[in-house]
Amino acid sequence: MNEPPVCTSGLLKVTDRIEMTEKKPGMTGIIERITHEPGTNASMYHVRLDDGTHDIVGRSFLRPAPASVT
Repeated sequence: MNEPPVCTSGLLKVTDRIEMTEKKPGMTGIIERITHEPGTNASMYHVRLDDGTHDIVGRSFLRPAPASVT
């Protein structure tokens, strides 16, 4: 029985705030979409960064954003 892929990976899910660890270290943003590479377990994260740019990266390029201090 084939089940549709679940669009979560580890503890990150769509709408989570993230921080980039590579490519643009320290830049924060939000996950807009998670896609899965056919035939693999690899997930690609489509993120909108706070500077208005978009990027598509693998899980190793992201971590949860630090909690904002209010």
